[in-house]
Amino acid sequence: MNAAFSVWENRIAPVFDVTPELVIVTQQAERFIMKRLPIQDNSPSTLVETLLGKHVSVLVCGAISRPLQNAITTRNIVIFPFISGQLDTVVNAWRTGDLENDRFRMPGCGHRHGRCHGNQETTPGQRGAGHMNRHGRKRNDHPITFMAHARYSGSLPDTATANEPVCRCPRCGLVMPHVPGEPCAQRRCPNCHAPMVRA
Repeated sequence: MNAAFSVWENRIAPVFDVTPELVIVTQQAERFIMKRLPIQDNSPSTLVETLLGKHVSVLVCGAISRPLQNAITTRNIVIFPFISGQLDTVVNAWRTGDLENDRFRMPGCGHRHGRCHGNQETTPGQRGAGHMNRHGRKRNDHPITFMAHARYSGSLPDTATANEPVCRCPRCGLVMPHVPGEPCAQRRCPNCHAPMVRA
């Protein structure tokens, strides 16, 4: 079973639609093997084909556009969206079943953690039938309506509020949630690579 992690500068990429790299984690018996895969073409069809070609059953990412999310989940790939953090820490959390801990929630997104499968999302503590656990296997989770994901744009995601701290790209106008303890100037825009500034 393979899991894909959307990566930018060794962290979970803030927006999957423009991710520069995927890390594919393969479980072989008791071992987990990680392989890096640069992304040259971020078109939705290519991203979906890449996941299918690597036999991915779980995708861990930051924000993701609704059309791309739908295209992926209709291929029976489970998505953990709005995840943030250092790659190694997030991979370990996925392996140990701790990925839905609030500390991995993407800053600035007032959204409960959950996983997406088909056109539905499940959140911890809700039970029903027929949804997937962290490794893509069946578990009993009750579906709730899936909330629209934030697009990669120059405005705040609709899940953020106006008083939440953000970093802004002075070149292309991209707005990203501010990560506590990490100055905006130390981050580079994933779109044009300019240093971010505090907005």
